[in-house]
Amino acid sequence: MDIAGEAQLDRGIGRFADGVSDYRPIWPVIEDDFYAEEKAQFASEGAEGGERWQELSPNTRDGKRRTIPASPSCSARATWSGR
Repeated sequence: MDIAGEAQLDRGIGRFADGVSDYRPIWPVIEDDFYAEEKAQFASEGAEGGERWQELSPNTRDGKRRTIPASPSCSARATWSGR
């Protein structure tokens, strides 16, 4: 989504979000956009939101492989599986 004044919008959403304790009433309205943005973020390995994610350090990667063998974060390419 490309919006003029994105920084101002982000601040406004942040202030709004600070006052919301239950997103269930609005969730049906934002759900599709939320998941589309999450999928784009994972597909671009973070670049969609700004900068590409750093590679995991070898120690972190190896630790994840030992404790969570099927974790997508241990693969060369992570994928979004939220929906």
